Amino acid sequence: MAYPATLFGVDTDADLEKLASQLSKFSLFRSEIEFLGKKFQLGLKIENMEKSQNSLSLIVSDSFVSAVKINEDILKLPVTRRTPLSFIQIGADLYLVVFSRKKEAEKLADILSEELFKKPDVIYRLVIPSQALSKIYRSENIEVKQIVYESTSSEEEIKTTVYFGRNLTSVLPRGEKEKSIKIKYILYRDELGVFGISASGTVIAYTQLSQSEFISYIVEKIIPLAEPPS
Repeated sequence: MAYPATLFGVDTDADLEKLASQLSKFSLFRSEIEFLGKKFQLGLKIENMEKSQNSLSLIVSDSFVSAVKINEDILKLPVTRRTPLSFIQIGADLYLVVFSRKKEAEKLADILSEELFKKPDVIYRLVIPSQALSKIYRSENIEVKQIVYESTSSEEEIKTTVYFGRNLTSVLPRGEKEKSIKIKYILYRDELGVFGISASGTVIAYTQLSQSEFISYIVEKIIPLAEPPS
């Protein structure tokens, strides 16, 4: 089962203690709906917050209305989606890992940035540049299973190239030609399992890991490669 995580930076002087205090009071009420004779509040709230020395983990519970069509009728019912996330302190820098795919993660990050910090860009997305993905590709003790790259050369007719294989150790151009490509995605196996990393800052674990194991992997292997978009 795929386990996605999307990476963000947090531009604030607040430490984990202050964040925990803010989040403990956080809720976002949108509206109320009645369903099967019961009233349900719609909006966001925080659940299961846990703080360790260098991280603050919690679940954002988002309750909203979903419409289901049954024959010619449309039934509106309350639905709750729970998204785990972790704020991570590394030295003086603060990061946010949202355990969701890019679109949902960015939407949640925007809401938290506005509600917690009253600014739209305090929480900003991180990317993994092509040069960093190339370092992973050329690392020892990994097996590359898939790689996607785009040509930036005006002379190339084929702009996007996708390779699948058991161990793609020699498919990328080298030398001057390597400068004319941008790696967009890489899927590989290392000593911990199988992972996919996209240039847009999403990491997917295809190996069963606990959340703490996945966070440790991201902190050790991925965050050092990440940077704000240029």
